[in-house]
Amino acid sequence: MSSMKNSAPRRIFTALHVAFAVALVLVLLGGTNLLARKSIFRARFDLSPQAIFTLSRQTQEKVLGLLKKKDMSVQVEAFFFHPRPWNPAGGRSRAFHQALASIRLQLQDYTRRLLGVYQVESGGRVHVRVYDCDREIQDTKAAAARLHIERRLASPVDLVVVSSGKRKEILTLWDMGLVRIPQVPIAGGTQGLPHLDSFTGEAALSTRIRALCVTGTPRVLFLVGHDEPPPDSTGPRGLALFKRALLQEGFKLGILDLRKKGKVPPSCDILAVIQPQRALTPEEVSEIRDWLTTRGGRIFVAQGWHRVYSVDLNPLIGPFGITLGTNPVFTAVVDPSGTGRPVVTGDEKCRFLMISYLNPSHPITKDLGGARRMWLQLADALPVRVAASLPEGVEAVPLATTNPLCWEGRVDPLRGPIYVPPAGVFPTERFHVAAAGQYAVPGKKKKARCVVLGSSEALLSYMLDRYQVNRDFLVNAFDWLADRTEMVSVAARERKSRTLPPISPQRASRLKFVALLVFPGLVLLFGLAVFFLRRR
Repeated sequence: MSSMKNSAPRRIFTALHVAFAVALVLVLLGGTNLLARKSIFRARFDLSPQAIFTLSRQTQEKVLGLLKKKDMSVQVEAFFFHPRPWNPAGGRSRAFHQALASIRLQLQDYTRRLLGVYQVESGGRVHVRVYDCDREIQDTKAAAARLHIERRLASPVDLVVVSSGKRKEILTLWDMGLVRIPQVPIAGGTQGLPHLDSFTGEAALSTRIRALCVTGTPRVLFLVGHDEPPPDSTGPRGLALFKRALLQEGFKLGILDLRKKGKVPPSCDILAVIQPQRALTPEEVSEIRDWLTTRGGRIFVAQGWHRVYSVDLNPLIGPFGITLGTNPVFTAVVDPSGTGRPVVTGDEKCRFLMISYLNPSHPITKDLGGARRMWLQLADALPVRVAASLPEGVEAVPLATTNPLCWEGRVDPLRGPIYVPPAGVFPTERFHVAAAGQYAVPGKKKKARCVVLGSSEALLSYMLDRYQVNRDFLVNAFDWLADRTEMVSVAARERKSRTLPPISPQRASRLKFVALLVFPGLVLLFGLAVFFLRRR
């Protein structure tokens, strides 16, 4: 009888233990699920595929730090629409439309989450408002009228507007990510589906926020009249993306025909000389040099190798202690197929060279190092040489360096890309393909500056679309020429190979069911089993 009396409290005590264990498990699961939804938790433990819950060091220091330094605040307002139903008359397949709609929703979700991190990390200096344009109709109309974007929202198109006072910068949702759309196939082929290659929202937002912190609009003039590629040229081999990058950075653009104007106008802050196919006249060279040496001009030169024409631009950049070579960085040989045209070692696969070294101390390249690498078209690259002995007052440094070990040619499974020269002797010489220089101008506060790039292909749309770091380098170069070192580009995040395979909403629901109900249920059953076994 006494043993039964003693066992009853023991059973009650065991039952309380089991109930407490089950409750503790449920609290831990619920608390973890709740914390996982908090922006501050995500900002500290970022395991997202595109690292969208943390801000890079560059954003923290150069954007949020600049807002704090200037005691400024900005308003970021996002206007999002729901994807429209598929229209057969649109010329796209249902699968293509659904894939694009899925990417759009994904970009909207990523952008919402990223904006939340900006608001938390900025300490209230970045105010965020996201409008559901299909549901918050009146609020959307009022905000659109205040920002003067009614016509743009009438499309409808998803926008992100960054504003401070009367100034504003406008982004479309497609500026927040890099979407790959396969080329239209030949007749009878199947249209490939688009996919989101990477989320670049932080770079886009930080660049616009930073632009609002800087006053003044530098003017860039493109030299024309020598068969240069026009700034408005479109297509893969056009300069449209390069032009758009400068406009987004806050530059004003124009053209200059020195044969007609005769003088570089005072309004010109930077002169861009890009791949002229005909030589400049002595009068043009004299005027540009006078503009540089007496007025503290700034010049950007991009000249690649071409087998048909060769234009000597060294008279323009020589005073900076920088010269462009006349032969490409590789050795051209005759195509063994008998066509007689020069190719790279006769190997058609040898197309690109990787920049193995970016100057870590120069403002243009110091934030582009690490895993980030520039790429140039191998068949276009010219060596850029910096004089070993510079005149007093002249400063010149290489910005980007390559060597044959980094040239993409035939691939060895163990060593990666390799390069085999025609003579069979492996060259080890390093080549500089970009340099920057400056010198003091008597009687002027500002220095004359130049940036020289031994490639014109690097500016073309297909290269900027393929390699984000190429765009960052070019934008940084123009910001440095314009004395806007605080505007040095915030680079897009490097993609991290820690992504999980995409799961459907149905599978996500099943996973939640298992995590929140099945596992706790098993723990409960185990506890009850222990209870009844001990009772026996």
